[in-house]
Formats: sequence, structure tokens, C-alpha cells
Amino acid sequence: MQSEIGIELEQLVDRFVQKGHAAPDIIAAIQEELYRLTTSYQEDPDPSDDPKQLDEPANDWPGA
Repeated sequence: MQSEIGIELEQLVDRFVQKGHAAPDIIAAIQEELYRLTTSYQEDPDPSDDPKQLDEPANDWPGA
């Protein structure tokens, strides 16, 4: 699994290098995003199990 992730990350970095970004900047951005994802996962490992709250439509139209 880790080697596959490494290949994907290399391809991601290469894509942004081809767009003109510096590799160290790309890697730093990836690290920041991984930190954000790690923090989010620690706070809520499965956000899909959270109950969905549907907003009721406003019933404030004239004549409603």
C-alpha cells in the first residue's frame, strides 16, 4: 500500500511541477493538507455516520 501511495504522491507533485510550481512548495502544501486530514480524522473518524439535518423550507411567503 505504501509504495502505491508514494507513486501517487510523486505523480501529484509532478503534475503541479508541470504547472510551474516549485516541488518544495508542493510538498509543503501536501504536508499541511495531510496534517489537516489527520486532525479531522482524529476528531471524527467516520463523518458519514453523522445524522443529516435537513433544513425545513421557510414558510414566510405572503399567503402561505
